[in-house]
Amino acid sequence: MTEINNENTDRVERVAIGADHGAFAAKEALKSYLTVAGYKVVDVGPDNAATAVDYPDFAYAVSRKVVSGDCERGIMLDGAGIGSSMVCNKVHGIRAALCWNSKTIVNSRQHNNANVLTMGSGMHTTDEICSMAALWLKTGFEGGRHWPRINKMMAIEKNRRRKMDQNELVDKITKEVMDRLKEMVKEQGTAKPGAEKNTLSMSPAELAGYIDHTLLKPGAVVDQFDQLVNEAITYKFYSVCVNSSWVPYVAKKLRGTDIKICSVVGFPLGEMDSRSKAFETRNAIANGAHEIDMVMNIGALKSRNLKLVEEDIRAVKRACRSNTILKVIIETALLTEEEKVLACEISKKADAGFVKTSTGFNGGGATVQDIALMRRVVGPDMGVKASGGIKDFKSALDMIRAGATRIGAGASVQIISGGTAKGSY
Repeated sequence: MTEINNENTDRVERVAIGADHGAFAAKEALKSYLTVAGYKVVDVGPDNAATAVDYPDFAYAVSRKVVSGDCERGIMLDGAGIGSSMVCNKVHGIRAALCWNSKTIVNSRQHNNANVLTMGSGMHTTDEICSMAALWLKTGFEGGRHWPRINKMMAIEKNRRRKMDQNELVDKITKEVMDRLKEMVKEQGTAKPGAEKNTLSMSPAELAGYIDHTLLKPGAVVDQFDQLVNEAITYKFYSVCVNSSWVPYVAKKLRGTDIKICSVVGFPLGEMDSRSKAFETRNAIANGAHEIDMVMNIGALKSRNLKLVEEDIRAVKRACRSNTILKVIIETALLTEEEKVLACEISKKADAGFVKTSTGFNGGGATVQDIALMRRVVGPDMGVKASGGIKDFKSALDMIRAGATRIGAGASVQIISGGTAKGSY
């Protein structure tokens, strides 16, 4: 066997070792050898050769001992060493090397800074295993020209880990919020979201103060916008909501009134570049818009690219003035319950003022259940706008009872007049 010289620049004191049942005898011999040599050996198992075990469990345990800092290095044995190497390299921070002779042993340390060694007990004698382990433990990392390569290696792992962390975060947020919602429902008995009894009542004039009077149809003409403005003034709706190209026109018409101007951005798909959304936002505000209703990047949300979703909202938020209200359209008809929760959580995190149900262009529309869910997720201090498919007074009032603080509708006059309108918005 090779005599161990423990005096090296990469000093090792604690070594984690593990094996499968087939390599148990080799592990026991290696443990004794390293202990006599002065190493503190942490044996993760197994404790006998009679019981069949799976090498991934012990390879993972060895790796965890290394990345946690409990041990400076790890050694894992199985029949060939191949499977254990694969397992160890799945663990963040591990650089495992499968070695079979002195050249690969030295190279794995000097050039690759390996922190876990895997070997095959079926490929070597016990003496060979102990000798290679001894050489590996005393060989230092050369650094120098090898550092950039190690850094590139770890950067690849870091990027992969970032995506994994994001997915884990998504699952965690979703589970926490959904559990919280379930608890709320339990506290209210058997009631479903949106089914709570609410005796709120209001007059048509009071309801008008909740309404964004809306005209977003692509074929709308000047006469229709004149009518929109006149109706807003007559019935004292909270705002008019239009596409950004019409903001200068309605702003001029509404000058001197208390009616706010709301512009949609990235409408109706939400898939445009964030910089384009920000430009449209700045332009709309410069032309007179007080509020911005942006469409979330739905595809990014469904792809679990939450960073892109958040940055998209933040780009628009940065383009707003301090007194501009930002609403985020999450397009509830296209989302699962979990995605609705995530959309609301991200909008809140990105400092939006409202979450809004729908564009009215992608099917579906506002429902009492969705409004109740959105309200529960964002809490009492953030706005919730119900839009899409609201055609009469009762429907609008039901939305407010469920938690809406704004109503978006093209049928605003019919709603407060007691009629029922037709159409999709």
